[in-house]
Amino acid sequence: MSTPSWRPASATRSARRPTGTPADLFGRVSGRHVSTGANAALADAYYAVLVFDRHDPLAFDADLIADVLDTGRAWADRVRDDDPHATNYLLIWNCLGRAGGSIVHGHAQALIGSGAHHEQLERLRRDVLRAPPRHGPHQGPAGRSSEPWSRELIEYDAAVFELRRDPVTGWWAAIVADRPFDRDAFAVEAQAVEGTHCRHCDDAEPNEPTHHVRRVPLRSDAFHRIDSSKKRAAQLSISEVERATGSWEILVGPRDHHERMADAAPQLASALIRAARDAMRALADEPRETDSDGRAEPLYIQVVQSHGRQAGSRSSHLNVELYAIPQVPHWVAEEIGGGARQMIKARRCVWCALAEAEEENDERLVFADHHAIVFAPAASRSAFELMVVPRTHAADFTVLDDEAITATTATLQRALLALDALGNPPYNLFLHTAPAGERLDQTFHWHWEIHPRLRVIAGLERATALAVNPVAPEYAAEVLRAHLDR
Repeated sequence: MSTPSWRPASATRSARRPTGTPADLFGRVSGRHVSTGANAALADAYYAVLVFDRHDPLAFDADLIADVLDTGRAWADRVRDDDPHATNYLLIWNCLGRAGGSIVHGHAQALIGSGAHHEQLERLRRDVLRAPPRHGPHQGPAGRSSEPWSRELIEYDAAVFELRRDPVTGWWAAIVADRPFDRDAFAVEAQAVEGTHCRHCDDAEPNEPTHHVRRVPLRSDAFHRIDSSKKRAAQLSISEVERATGSWEILVGPRDHHERMADAAPQLASALIRAARDAMRALADEPRETDSDGRAEPLYIQVVQSHGRQAGSRSSHLNVELYAIPQVPHWVAEEIGGGARQMIKARRCVWCALAEAEEENDERLVFADHHAIVFAPAASRSAFELMVVPRTHAADFTVLDDEAITATTATLQRALLALDALGNPPYNLFLHTAPAGERLDQTFHWHWEIHPRLRVIAGLERATALAVNPVAPEYAAEVLRAHLDR
């Protein structure tokens, strides 16, 4: 097996395998099938694109894969010759658009720097903020001469990421802050769920009331707890299941109601949300197993309403799903912990403070009514993400009376209608509330979140768990607000 070779920059013009991309300052590294080029989207101190010698990105074999690994490592070793502190190496291979690939031609990407990769994004953001508004072909950030910043001929979007931290969870999101909004890039049409028959219409009673909602169990004992202490626990087997508990059910509207939640009659939409509250109350009242200290098993009831096949919807019939989970999900647990920390620090509910600040500042506000404030969170993890925070402080959604249910439904329907600015996008609407039986009155605040499903998760996000949002929340709020104000 041959070793990838290095060619100085002066030799790249006569390279036997031109890549159409500029070389790194030290030249190119070439293997049997792969050559490196500099990537203009400098997400780290050193960032290369590994260009394959074949156009078809799916025409790879073991030999090509080995050459990608070898060439990427040889490039990293060459970087370290110039910068011994560059020790953190990351290889990303995004194959085609659904995996986040920006071009069709077969390629991979390699990054190396001295710190964690998302910290290098923060370095890039600070450099760009210090740079003049426009710089010449050889003028880098803050007036420094820097050839890599002039590589505009490469066919990649050289996005500038703005790192923002969620004030509740502490999670980071990388916001693309320098790209103008292009509606066509995010006009994703929700795909209908395939099938000629609707089982929920078939199962409906002939003369059921106009706004009748049925509670349909889908699976009892839906969650199987695995004993992780056993040697073979990584592989599911019946013998390793400690116990099965929890449930999965669906609340469905009357026969022939296949409209979106946003378009449903207010009485029917309210009936669905009210049925969810009632089902949550009933599930919380059911007996639960206790531990040796007599404490009941944790129970978190997740309410989800999905639209479009891309969002995981399993039926075109108007519905709301409920999952009774025998543990507190990580996201909710982080919110509970963050709310408690902020209460200790500021002596105030963090969600009340956020909603008040967003309404007053108006930059990310979509709308506010007598019930709630709807805004795009500053550290949004997905494009056009919305948070709906009720004005009245409460930790537990199930304490709402029917009047409050009607009010929250009206707010939700208007928030969902705002997404029509994007056409008819797929989305997930979900509720975050206190776990069943938990008294978190001072530190938690129940709220809704809406996450349009407009893009795939790309390689950087999978590799680092750093959420990348291609639409700044300020842009998103402006677009949605303008649509509602028409």
